[in-house]
Amino acid sequence: MLAHFQVAITTLTAEIQQLTEQHFPSQIRRLTSIAGISTTIATALIDVTGGFRQFHSAKALAKYIGVVPVVYQSGKSNITKGICKTGDPHLRAMLYMASWSAIRYNKPCREFYQRLKAAGKSSKLALVAVINKLLRQAFAVVKFDEDFNPNYQPILRSVA
Repeated sequence: MLAHFQVAITTLTAEIQQLTEQHFPSQIRRLTSIAGISTTIATALIDVTGGFRQFHSAKALAKYIGVVPVVYQSGKSNITKGICKTGDPHLRAMLYMASWSAIRYNKPCREFYQRLKAAGKSSKLALVAVINKLLRQAFAVVKFDEDFNPNYQPILRSVA
């Protein structure tokens, strides 16, 4: 039975990837231009987010996936207790693994990670911050319909 389920999972995964590449070819190409995001992660991002159509900002995307800090407030006290974990745990795990690749091959993510580590932050906290940066990069390349540029300098523009 286990072998049968493994074959079924492999078949369904290949079918999902084929359908995503058929319906969202430019988004797959743009997302995989980001160092650290593979075809599998790009497919999962497109499937979970509905092709990024549901989101008006990268912050909303990060909140939906569940990688933003949670702040508990009561009176005058504010306590940060890790990430919210509201989204898809499988996608969050894939993005965590992608963050390891991103700190090696994605120049902005590497510099960001090194800056956080130099400031005394823990490795896991810095990796979750890199996940947020990857999600912002993914949102930007899809929304602005441009390939990833590691030397990009931000300009002031509005999302249409």
